[in-house]
Amino acid sequence: DLYDAIVSRKNPITIGEQTFGTKIDDLYEKGERTGQILWIMDLTDHYNYINSVEESARTDQLTGLSNRAYFKEMVEAAIQNQTEGAFFMIDLDNFKKVNDTYGHSAGDVILTSLAKTLKDFEARNEEHKLYTGRVGGDEFVAFYEGLTDEKLLASIAHDIIDSFNINLLSTNYPNCTSVSLGICIANNDKYSKGLVSYDSLYKSADEGLYKAKSLGKKTFAFK
Repeated sequence: DLYDAIVSRKNPITIGEQTFGTKIDDLYEKGERTGQILWIMDLTDHYNYINSVEESARTDQLTGLSNRAYFKEMVEAAIQNQTEGAFFMIDLDNFKKVNDTYGHSAGDVILTSLAKTLKDFEARNEEHKLYTGRVGGDEFVAFYEGLTDEKLLASIAHDIIDSFNINLLSTNYPNCTSVSLGICIANNDKYSKGLVSYDSLYKSADEGLYKAKSLGKKTFAFK
């Protein structure tokens, strides 16, 4: 790393988990250059602060998931590369009633329980990249890269519903709500017809969610 600073003039440099700024000045004596001095400044706190600001700009404060803007940015990047996948809309059932009955602090517990459910899926996902986010209120979203098989997606939807119910059991509000999901698939056929955009996926998944709600909630539907 010091070699990079001295020879390659790399700036800043990273050593372990610390970041340093570097500067090289020439030393002169009687008008002749006699050597060089390397200045090293610890910029770790500065870069940690910048990273924390950037992270907070991308993250929903309550749940720690991606916020609306950053989730959209990630999905649009995948769409730009014509990446196949599935867009999920995930919504809590009768959430207003939960807030009215138990209060907003209970609502926050339930929202974070759903976020934990999605984070667990994100962490255990090995073959396919998963983006998750909260886009407002009790409205959550996810995009699975590379998944277009309806049977597999149906299995994942069931797992999300069941895992959320299990997570609620560890709170003071078990069985007080559930989740419904709408799913829209972005496959190569749709890409070839110019039918894939973030807004179209969002709208179609939302229509699937509405269908799931009309079927009795705590279920899912494709659109």
